[in-house]
Amino acid sequence: MNITLDHNTANMQREIKFRVCYTDQQGTKQMIYKDEDLMLSLNGTVYENYGTKEDPTWEPVFDAYEQPFIQQYTGIKDKNGKEIYEADIINCVNRGLYICNWSYGYFAVQHINKNNNCALLHSLVCCMGDSEVVGNIFENPELLK
Repeated sequence: MNITLDHNTANMQREIKFRVCYTDQQGTKQMIYKDEDLMLSLNGTVYENYGTKEDPTWEPVFDAYEQPFIQQYTGIKDKNGKEIYEADIINCVNRGLYICNWSYGYFAVQHINKNNNCALLHSLVCCMGDSEVVGNIFENPELLK
């Protein structure tokens, strides 16, 4: 996959992928990383294919109480080749922890300061090269403390 970034106009050609976080019946946050059998409708409903690729049977995955949080792939990988998604927590060497967000029409990172507030919005590409995904806000909330 080729990624073309034009920082001045925020144009980006990238692979479009998603992952989903939802709250299960026990109240625990769960992540779905496998997306081959999932489809996202234009209204945000997540469907799963219970049929085959040749003869798909799409059914909604989540009940109303589960309220999934859909995270989009940024098209960028960290220094280890791990894909970076919205809500990922990224460690930028010598700069601290950042949360990846969609903001003002492009992916950005927000620094996590000691007061657990997000500040200092930066373009995601500013943190590349020495960055590493260390978790996400759902599975690793302790990293925000």
